[in-house]
Amino acid sequence: MALTRRALVAGGVVVTLFAGMRHGVPALSDLFADDFVFEPLDVPTGYRRIAHRVFTSRGNALVGLDTEGPLAMLNPEGLLHSKGLEDQVPVAVFSDYNCPNCRAHSETLIARSVESDVAMRWHELPLLAPSSMTAARAAIAADRQGAYVAMHRRLMGSGFRIDMNYIRHVAEDLGLDPARLLSDMQRPEVDQRIATSKALAALFGFIGTPAMVVGRTAVLGAMDRLTLDRLITRERRDGPMKGLA
Repeated sequence: MALTRRALVAGGVVVTLFAGMRHGVPALSDLFADDFVFEPLDVPTGYRRIAHRVFTSRGNALVGLDTEGPLAMLNPEGLLHSKGLEDQVPVAVFSDYNCPNCRAHSETLIARSVESDVAMRWHELPLLAPSSMTAARAAIAADRQGAYVAMHRRLMGSGFRIDMNYIRHVAEDLGLDPARLLSDMQRPEVDQRIATSKALAALFGFIGTPAMVVGRTAVLGAMDRLTLDRLITRERRDGPMKGLA
């Protein structure tokens, strides 16, 4: 009987790991690997991706962006990351408020963003619905009142009912000035910030969300906390790559 129970437990572990891999949970090799294997990105130079795990496809992935014209000359440095302390690892996060995986990933990133070893910058990549753009504008407008993360968290937990009435309600609930927020949502600076984020995403070949650039490693798809921590540690250990110092 004891042997049977042990066999059932072992079988359950195998089934769980297999199911996890199908749903984006790290494979066994991800959980226990001591290191990452990287592949360099052709564009932008000096960046890389995790081999055999993250796949990006540079090209006209984002409608309306010419990846062979001005975009090819875009320098991601200074646009991609917030300026942090010298010993901080910069992390750029691209998300869409109608993306289920972004919603599941969001709290992990918010919790990580307050730790002293990272400098995180949030990029809006509204691709999935008109309400994605509404939410993106609201988050950026809230940033003008010092409440980006608070608005981001509420929108990520909105249950896919984002409209202007909901935005006003959230602004009031967060103690913001609703009239100012709704006005700021239409500012040209908001348009420019979204356009810049879209251009950066296209430059890295991000065809969806969530996506990140951790230091100089491009990651397409959600990453669990353990793997993200290991990648941040590796980025700090490696230091800036040639061309990014």
